[in-house]
Amino acid sequence: MRLVKENRMTVGKVAGEKKSVLRIAFPFLAVIAAWQVVSFLKLFPDYLFPSPLAVAHDLVKKAIYSNTLLLHVSHSLCRLFLGYLLGITGGIIMGIGARWAGGCTSGHGISGTLQLAVSSWLATLSFLVGGIITAMILYRGL
Repeated sequence: MRLVKENRMTVGKVAGEKKSVLRIAFPFLAVIAAWQVVSFLKLFPDYLFPSPLAVAHDLVKKAIYSNTLLLHVSHSLCRLFLGYLLGITGGIIMGIGARWAGGCTSGHGISGTLQLAVSSWLATLSFLVGGIITAMILYRGL
């Protein structure tokens, strides 16, 4: 009797897991089905709105077999790592600067300038100039 009850519980547990997988997968499958229908009806040109099968075929043919997918993923991961590293480093430097200056950039920029404190105006101008120079170096190659 106990074995039969345990088997029913196991079967019920597996059925519940299948339902949760279907609940998660259904929206994605519905979007792909709608995409295929719109593509089949030719509401848009193929170069603007290709079918999911054409996209999958090109992914396999052009990206996986020619190793460009691996190349682009590795470049993206390197850029992601460098972005996090730069963000953490910049945050640490800003924290040191905030401690050294006696306040954070927002505090100097908002509160200090409203009080017409000369040190806050100088700090805010320094932040702006530093940000502009950094943006020019990163995005224009100054």
